[in-house]
Amino acid sequence: MNTKTLPILAVVGVGGVLFYLNSMRDKTPVGLVINKKLESGVINDTDVSYEFVEGTYRASQQSLSLKSTAEKALLVLYQDGEIVEADLVSLTDYTPLEPTGDDEDDLRRMKNWKVIADRYGGSETLDEMIVQLQGDESNAEMVLRPSNTLQSHFVW
Repeated sequence: MNTKTLPILAVVGVGGVLFYLNSMRDKTPVGLVINKKLESGVINDTDVSYEFVEGTYRASQQSLSLKSTAEKALLVLYQDGEIVEADLVSLTDYTPLEPTGDDEDDLRRMKNWKVIADRYGGSETLDEMIVQLQGDESNAEMVLRPSNTLQSHFVW
């Protein structure tokens, strides 16, 4: 073998590894890139507005990027026109914001919105909606409290 073969192979190998690592680097631009706007609105009783979008979001050069998929959309929250939060969520877990008549599904969605609203001061309207939707459920808990169950009266 030639004395130059081994150094040339080493340089080509290192160059190939560096090229591969560079091509795997995240090149998503910093900020929000919207491909399609799905829905927008304001969270009840708060100064926080929201958008569901298809696209990408990256808060800073050091952060990981978020990219929407067919199953997950980007939920972007704005306060005073500035992005305060973005996350990938399923649209069925959050839309619509108004009750539809399916109490169980409405309650699940309202609780999801309440978690977000509580981070930004809370929403009395959402609290009232949740109390209305839980109305029948809380009555059942009162009737079947532990003192009325058979097991609580069982003597070991």
